[in-house]
This record gives sequence, structure tokens and C-alpha cells, in this order.
Amino acid sequence: MIAFSENDIPFDIAVGAYRWTSQTPEQRAGQVRQDYVNHLSDVMSETGRYVTPENYEAMTHALERYKVGYLSRLLAILYTRSKIAGQFVTGASGWTDRMVRANDRRNATLDRRIRELEEYSNRMLSRLRRQFSPSGALTETAVEEQLERDNIEYPIGAATVVENFNLNRLQIIFPTKPPEEVRKMLKARGFHWSPNAGAWQRKLNDAARRAAKEVLDCLSCRE
Repeated sequence: MIAFSENDIPFDIAVGAYRWTSQTPEQRAGQVRQDYVNHLSDVMSETGRYVTPENYEAMTHALERYKVGYLSRLLAILYTRSKIAGQFVTGASGWTDRMVRANDRRNATLDRRIRELEEYSNRMLSRLRRQFSPSGALTETAVEEQLERDNIEYPIGAATVVENFNLNRLQIIFPTKPPEEVRKMLKARGFHWSPNAGAWQRKLNDAARRAAKEVLDCLSCRE
């Protein structure tokens, strides 16, 4: 119903995530990419049982949204993991107390991002089952009300834009730290970095949407 492949996760980003925590980062990267494909294949296999000519378009839209949300959170995990080092890879020599504490904080952030991905996946798949499974389908009105409460996520280039209605923020999630020039453009347009959200964000409105598109379109042109 929707297209996906291991190439949704750039190989260099996956390798970089395990560069300092694995003695075989290329192998771990390959496994992460395959796990992603396997997960979405399982989701397609389950939801495919519920598809009908009447709900095909709605289901395709819902699955595309799920994929974008899942992928953005997985890339955030890989970015966080890339900042973590293991002494069995780097060696224990030269580690200061400050470095150990910083590494511990990054590990805590990684744990939180993993929980966020798991919670997102469980919540959204439960919603898909309720919406499309014949035994748990929502009424049309209930589906519309549920969708109105959902955040909207969509990719622009390599980044993911999130219209977070709960926080009233427009958020931009990058797979890796953006260049300094891009960070200056974001700040000049009212965005600020939120460590808790793992995103650049500002108040959600049309001006924010235009500003995000302007920055990301400019970034795409330079890549």
C-alpha cells in the first residue's frame, strides 16, 4: 500500500550511530535497516487484512503518516546514539568524570527516545486497528474527531516537520545536527532548539509553516 525500503535510513547515519559503541558498526547498521523493513512489513501484513475498496485511500493515508512518524523517531534515536561512546570501543584511557557524566546523560536521552518510539508505535497501531478492523471500527464522526487531535507529520527533504497541536508548536526534526548556517537561519526565523522535544520549534501558525518550508527548501537546494 505504501512504499518503504532500507534506504529510508541512510547507511552512513546508521553506521555513525554505532561507530563508538560497536566493534562491527556496519553490521549493526544493516540490522537496524532490516529491522525497520521487517517492522513495516509486519504492519502492512496485518493492516492488509482490513483493506477494502471503500477504506483503501484512508488506510493508505494513515499508514503513510505512521511510517513518517516512526521513521522520524527512529532517526532521532540513531542521532542520539551517535553521540554515545563505549569504553570497550574507545578504551578507558582519557575518560574524565565530566565525560562519563555527559555520556550517562546521553544514555538517558537515548532511553527516553526509545520509549517514545515504542509508545508512538503502540498508540498508533492500536488506533489503526480500532479505525479499520471490522471488530473495532470507529464511526466516521469518531474517526474525524480522532484525526483532528493527531499531530500532522510530513517530510521536507531529509527533515520531518511536525505540527504539534498538543503543544501548539511547529517542530522540525533533523536526522543529524544541521550545519551552523542552517541553525542561524532557523534562529533568525524564530525557531529555537528544544532538547526535550529533540526538535527546532516555534509557535504553530501559517508564518511558522512558511518559515520552515523556506529554510528546508533552501537546505535541499544546497545538498
